[in-house]
Amino acid sequence: MGATGPPGGEAHHRPGPFVRCLYFVGFLDLFGVSMVVPLLSLHIKSLGASPTIAGIIGSLYGFLQLVSSTFVGCWSDVVGRKQSLLACILFSALGYLLLGMSTNVFLFAIARVPVGIFKHTLSISKALLSDLVSERERPLIIGHFNAASSIGFILGPVVGGYLTEREGGFYLTSFICSSIFILNAGLVWMLPWDEENTVSSKHEQTTCNRKMTENILGKVQATSSFLFNKVQFSMALEVH
Repeated sequence: MGATGPPGGEAHHRPGPFVRCLYFVGFLDLFGVSMVVPLLSLHIKSLGASPTIAGIIGSLYGFLQLVSSTFVGCWSDVVGRKQSLLACILFSALGYLLLGMSTNVFLFAIARVPVGIFKHTLSISKALLSDLVSERERPLIIGHFNAASSIGFILGPVVGGYLTEREGGFYLTSFICSSIFILNAGLVWMLPWDEENTVSSKHEQTTCNRKMTENILGKVQATSSFLFNKVQFSMALEVH
């Protein structure tokens, strides 16, 4: 008996090296972040910040994310996914490096600025995956990417908590997080971008062909309807 394909006659293709590498990039991203995030409130209180100041600095990150998300998204459309993803990863690495050197509340607040503005790495990665895969495969691929990132988010706090028990543990954890982002930048730089460009071009051509076909079919249908109505009108005149 012959093998049967999935419904609709479209075969599901296994993700290529580019997509699998992006899964690992997403894993490392949230692994590094989740090492540090649970420790932020404890660290800023140890620096002498009041609960109000700690809350304001915590809200600063969310505010910067809200303001910068649209601009970073438009910027990634202009300069390309590779350049924007690399820039966001490197600026995030800088933010966590500054966090590892924050010995007072002011430096802590400054360290949150580059992360708040440029920590859109996962959003750009998802946009890149959406550009790379077909519309039919997109939910599955994005789901796998979210799963890989979530695994990192689960494991990160365990490692971060263990490291924090050591002397100077928060600073060590921040430096490791920054190093993970630098490693991620290296992985993104070495990704097989030629494959991404080739597949994206194929998808763009497929989309263009589909739109042309739909346009032609629409014109044919409109012409057929016009001729059919004209014939009906002529027959009605002949009857009467």
